[in-house]
Amino acid sequence: MTQQEQLVQLRKTISQQFSKEEIRLLCADLGEEYENLAGSTKDAIAQSLVEWMERRERIPELTDAVQQRHPELKTGLRVYEHGRYNLASQFVGRKKELQELDDWQADASRPMFVIVALGGTGKSALTWHWLQTVKVQAERPFKLIIWHGFYETGQV
Repeated sequence: MTQQEQLVQLRKTISQQFSKEEIRLLCADLGEEYENLAGSTKDAIAQSLVEWMERRERIPELTDAVQQRHPELKTGLRVYEHGRYNLASQFVGRKKELQELDDWQADASRPMFVIVALGGTGKSALTWHWLQTVKVQAERPFKLIIWHGFYETGQV
């Protein structure tokens, strides 16, 4: 694939896989101002971002940031998120629980795992942290992940 074809593919990936809000977050990850990008449609904004990064010779950084935000683009994993969990930025501890999740994921005979606890005990933070790690590193990755956040969508 030529360099130009790679740029076209990167633009298409951003346009098709990212919402405008995710493109805004992508810009923040890269230390760039979303407001400086031209265009009002996702296609135009994605094109502007790719051109901006190309002029600054930062396409490898953009590619890494895209894969960081959507690791499934490398693996083919499909992820459906409704109410993305945004509170687990500094997750620490819970080694026993993380190991239980690892053990479950490695055991093909157990198709489902349910976590039950009182509200506010960290179930969402635990599972979100684990999913973000496992999506990228699993030897036997998931084919599909469905995340439905009730708190984030106001459906409690």
